[in-house]
Amino acid sequence: MINNGTISPTLAKLLRELIKRKKAEKKEERTVITLGWCAAACWLIALSYIIFGFGSEHTSIVNRTTESELGPLLIVMGLGATAMLTIYRKRYDEAEKDYKSLRNQVIDRYDEFWGDEELKGMRYDVYDWLEKEHGVNLFYR
Repeated sequence: MINNGTISPTLAKLLRELIKRKKAEKKEERTVITLGWCAAACWLIALSYIIFGFGSEHTSIVNRTTESELGPLLIVMGLGATAMLTIYRKRYDEAEKDYKSLRNQVIDRYDEFWGDEELKGMRYDVYDWLEKEHGVNLFYR
């Protein structure tokens, strides 16, 4: 749709870059969701072990945490998963910011790209294709 030569090369390049950034944003979003579930699972396992773990019922939670190597290991795993989630969340925020910035730039340059009446008729087809195929919505901010 973009490579058929009917739209300007500048617009085609911007739309390809927009599609690339949208894919990068979606990839980072999936990573953040997966890491969020992993971090939650790590903490759930660690807390379950600490609360319901080995030891007599009169053993304090602190002692249950430090009695075996598994308690501290589970806590370190939870902390590691949370740290990774924080790092990847920042990467996702940056990817989302880059995508939205370029998307707004394309929307702001509407008159420059679609100034011709013939191109304005084609605009709907291009925007519809972008939304259906790539999830890029340029109809409105």
